[in-house]
Amino acid sequence: MAKQSKRFSLNQEDIKKWAKNSIVFLAPFLLVFFVALQSGSDIKDALDILYLYALNIIVDILRKFIASK
Repeated sequence: MAKQSKRFSLNQEDIKKWAKNSIVFLAPFLLVFFVALQSGSDIKDALDILYLYALNIIVDILRKFIASK
């Protein structure tokens, strides 16, 4: 079992987990993004979906960064 990184730092294992989560959760966001475009939404509205994805992955890395042992 990998050690959790110290508070306000990230070890390589945390970064790998974050990257894996980012890739896994990209698929549903892309699906919704493309469906929005296909249904006639303009690009600005569809990009809001990708902004939400970006905020989610930022929150995920910040949670790992702030978490303590």
